[in-house]
Amino acid sequence: MRFESVSDVGIRLKSPDLQLWREAAERSVLRMSGADRLRWLNGLVTCNVETPSRERYGLLCEKKGKIEADFHHLTTEDALYLVVPSDRMDAVHTILDHHLIMEDVELTREEGLRAVWTYGDAAKAPSDATASVSVPLRGIGGESTLLGTLALVNRGQGAAPADLGSIAALTPDEWRALRIFSGVPEFGADFDATMYPQEASVEDWAVAFDKGCYMGQEVVFMMQNRGHARRRLVTLGGTGLKSGAEVFDAEQKLVGEVKSVATIGHETRAIAIVKTTAGKRGAELRAGDAKVTVLAAHEPPPPQ
Repeated sequence: MRFESVSDVGIRLKSPDLQLWREAAERSVLRMSGADRLRWLNGLVTCNVETPSRERYGLLCEKKGKIEADFHHLTTEDALYLVVPSDRMDAVHTILDHHLIMEDVELTREEGLRAVWTYGDAAKAPSDATASVSVPLRGIGGESTLLGTLALVNRGQGAAPADLGSIAALTPDEWRALRIFSGVPEFGADFDATMYPQEASVEDWAVAFDKGCYMGQEVVFMMQNRGHARRRLVTLGGTGLKSGAEVFDAEQKLVGEVKSVATIGHETRAIAIVKTTAGKRGAELRAGDAKVTVLAAHEPPPPQ
């Protein structure tokens, strides 16, 4: 791994002359065209695609509020693009197509488009991008610790996009380390279709609670306003962390499970799903044989 320490990562990301890039091979692109595309999709997903947030991030939920897939969205003058998990593309396409009745919307799987990310304060899109958007990637706890530019490019698998050929691409291990140390959860690795937005700790930037109806809204809204998630994703720090390890509290009660783990230099961090009552920032827990500390956890936004 080219990262020697966490401080080394920070230096690289803030360099005015350096970007880090990767092809998001785990993601696929769905294109929407037609005059009704924004209004129609806005009635189905958790985010507001008509007046998008900086994160351009949202969720497609089923009617009981559990997450079907997450996505980033990009827009051009004549189309809207969703970048979704590849293994959920069939499900997403089927669900959206099922809700097309009389609307002027056409769904197209863009198998020739690749989703490419560049990271860092100097990140920019390739010059030949079909569409691009700059977004802050929010980590657990709400911090925007990683700046990125998402671009869609029409290039062969493994070929560097224009303007990025001289920049080394992140390896899968380096990307995993970068996102885990930034506290950025990933669908399929840290959360999945068995979980609600609040359990994935992404509701503050993936759900627009001030917009109209969408699939699963009633359950998601009630969980936000009348109750709380019984479990949530948190970031852990400690030595000896292992993916899949059971997490215990100070009374040796089972409270969760470690999901993703990464090491940079001498530091190891993990994303874990933990009971909300046990996963407060600063809490001392045990993951397998490792003593760990909760470094980041969801904190409700201050009252308006």
